[in-house]
Amino acid sequence: MRPARLFSVVLLLAGLASGSAVAAAEPEDSGARALSILKKSADFVSNVKHFRLHAELAYDAVQGDGETLEFGATRMITVRRPDRIYAEGQRRDGHKTRLYFNGQEATLYDVDQNVYAAARIPGTLDTMLDYLIDRIGVPAPLADLSYSDLYTVMSEKIETGFHIGPSTISGVACQHLAFQYTDADWQIWIEDGDQPLPRRIVITYKTFPGSPQFRANLIDWDLAPKVPDSLFVFERPAGAQQIPFVARTKFEAERP
Repeated sequence: MRPARLFSVVLLLAGLASGSAVAAAEPEDSGARALSILKKSADFVSNVKHFRLHAELAYDAVQGDGETLEFGATRMITVRRPDRIYAEGQRRDGHKTRLYFNGQEATLYDVDQNVYAAARIPGTLDTMLDYLIDRIGVPAPLADLSYSDLYTVMSEKIETGFHIGPSTISGVACQHLAFQYTDADWQIWIEDGDQPLPRRIVITYKTFPGSPQFRANLIDWDLAPKVPDSLFVFERPAGAQQIPFVARTKFEAERP
């Protein structure tokens, strides 16, 4: 798993808090508390063997004239560790995609164009996501929550962190955390209590023109979904054509 993976995949697509909020605690105490809360959440999610997640995504697209436009999508992700995932995505313009992995083969299906690409990748979810994200360049926002060591994914390359304080997201009491690394600032809201689930993520790409943001509200978690094994297996629709995955060049891999 490469540094800051959870957030780097959405690159294809202001300040973290008020000064008074950040100054409410000493930086050392605030940073340690932020990492402690983050680790508790990441470890909890990593240990959930089966979950379904519904999320609403929004991301900025800075135009050539400096205007910022917002686009968005929904994601429904179903995970069965260690080697099953099914993800549905629908952009606001209606375009739909689906990702399947059954422990042996990964398939990305474009519903509107009725085309699919498939790759044989025997192994775990970690192996499959590393292949699709690193070698192929498939953007997979939030699918990274299925990694077996989520804390490493989220915490690697963190330079500073702050515990901002309590906050409420969609009626759920949360703790608001903020972190910085070289290329981006990010915030996360983590549910209070025995199930410290991430409820909102905001990333600001401060080195890009206009400092565009990615935003995700994780509005519905099901930690015991009842789904058939067939959900994770791609069944070729009538008339669907197979196209190849095309690996990115090194130059392309480094571009947003």
